[in-house]
Amino acid sequence: MNENKDEIAVVEYSVEGSNIRLTPSIVQNLIAGSDAGEITIQEFKFFSELCKVRKLNPFTKEAYLIKFGNQPAQMVVGKDAILKRAIMNQNYDGREQGIIVKLSDGSIDFRKGTFRLNDEQLVGGWAKVYRKDISHPTEITVSFDEVAQRKKNGELNSNWATKGATMVEKVALVRALRETFVEDCGGMIDADEAWDASEINGKSQIQKPKKDERLEDATEWYGKLRKELTAKGYDFRNKENNDFITMAAGIATQDISVLNVDQIEKLCNTYESILEQEDNGWNY
Repeated sequence: MNENKDEIAVVEYSVEGSNIRLTPSIVQNLIAGSDAGEITIQEFKFFSELCKVRKLNPFTKEAYLIKFGNQPAQMVVGKDAILKRAIMNQNYDGREQGIIVKLSDGSIDFRKGTFRLNDEQLVGGWAKVYRKDISHPTEITVSFDEVAQRKKNGELNSNWATKGATMVEKVALVRALRETFVEDCGGMIDADEAWDASEINGKSQIQKPKKDERLEDATEWYGKLRKELTAKGYDFRNKENNDFITMAAGIATQDISVLNVDQIEKLCNTYESILEQEDNGWNY
């Protein structure tokens, strides 16, 4: 992880009185794991901004970033975090959920909860979620074979093999909550809906993300110049300095997460001009 990324990308917000500060190295080392594939700046921004918008605390395991090798990273959210946000919505009006089983006589039973007998075949899960401002509930059914996670050899992974009823009910509930309260839960993928490590490595259709070399060069240039200016005492947060930089570069902000590569390069050219004029002094 390039140390310059920590300077160019910092996301700060608060969740229930706790101040959260995320940088690429924090997400890489403490959330994704230092032994995971290296996350890109784009993957960091997507993860951190979604956490900020949805008020998720990744340090209490409300959100994770999963990365395997060079495969695209995926953000997953715990079921409790999704349920919590649904319940906090003023229009939340309850839920029902359970499993779908095939009985010995061939009939299908939609059952509340996850209890089943050994001779009953687990075939799916279901959930209903109610809103006070909508007359009909959101109803979701999922097929066990469709959502169950499997290893490369086709065997169910550990959780799905031993706790299949709990897992399939959970997937149905999470989908129903997300569809019912899209304003609070949109974009939140539960860990048991996400891909599995053994699956990912066997899927040839997943392409490695293409590198934008020009963008990478521009962001590294940006980080280098910011570091040099900071070392010389330049205050980027000073209003006069900020106004001068944005006006000279013809941009609205110094936040490169919302700038295209042309704008980042213009910003860097402005930084270089300031460095060249350092002997003349500046206000900070």
